[in-house]
Amino acid sequence: MIDHDAVARLGLNQSEIDGTLNDLFGQRQVSTIYHPLNQYHVVMEAAPEYWQSPDTLRNVYVTSPAASGPATTGAKGTGTAGTSTTGQRVP
Repeated sequence: MIDHDAVARLGLNQSEIDGTLNDLFGQRQVSTIYHPLNQYHVVMEAAPEYWQSPDTLRNVYVTSPAASGPATTGAKGTGTAGTSTTGQRVP
């Protein structure tokens, strides 16, 4: 459950939270590798040890483009793309 009052107090919105959770628990195409005959899509996802436990949510930080410049989302310490050291932990 998301504490919407805390989200508003931190200057975040629901779409930023949804995007962060999708980045962590979904799959993202991050690149394409081109070879003479084929192309390969590079897909990034969290390692299984991070999506198999709800305790992972304790380490998820959400940043707001208004608060920190370009949008960056990610989970602290998971090694996922877009990991941010600045951000707001959503209660």
